[in-house]
Amino acid sequence: MPAFRRSGWNVRAAVTGTGALNDTLQRNGCRTYSLSATGYTSTRKPPLQILSYARELPGIASDLHRIVECEKIDLLYVNGPRLVPPAAWASWKSKIPLVFHCHNRLFQESAIILLGESLRLANAWAIASCKYAAEPIKDYLWPERLKIFYNGVQQIELKQARKPEKAWRIGVIGRIEKEKGQVEFVQAAKLVKDKFPDSRFYVIGAPLFSGSEYYLRVKAEARN
Repeated sequence: MPAFRRSGWNVRAAVTGTGALNDTLQRNGCRTYSLSATGYTSTRKPPLQILSYARELPGIASDLHRIVECEKIDLLYVNGPRLVPPAAWASWKSKIPLVFHCHNRLFQESAIILLGESLRLANAWAIASCKYAAEPIKDYLWPERLKIFYNGVQQIELKQARKPEKAWRIGVIGRIEKEKGQVEFVQAAKLVKDKFPDSRFYVIGAPLFSGSEYYLRVKAEARN
């Protein structure tokens, strides 16, 4: 948001539900719109969720198209695959460009096809965080319209192990899901703690798009 504003852009955000993100956007001078989209599991979708998603799509597409026309939007930026199909329709209908930010790799074949055909409909651009995430959708895009932007942090070269001068406090922050790797973090923490017993480790977050099974597994792994 600050980067957009420094570039002289006016930003309007359509978000699902209310909460801290919505409030922060508004405090930063961004007008927001609420989209009534249901939460779904972050991995393979069962048939009932697919049917529920299909029922929601026309309404979300209509809402997005109305926002685009009302605000005279010049560019649509979509930050997740679930909203690409309705955004692609709004993009095609209003003849404006669409940019999809691809953070994670999709595995469900039906989701890949729906996402890919939506990108094709909008003649979209895609920004991906790595080639692995982009691989399932690359055949639906013109090569010049798929850009890979890796994290902007250089690898830290540790030429020799150094003992901490004081107890380390190491935390991982984010939604607690299998794809985020909190179980592996806890397992690694046990190895470090054997060598540096005064160290402290924190897992900070909550499950958002799935049940509590993985969260409980993280807690069990971290016991004692």
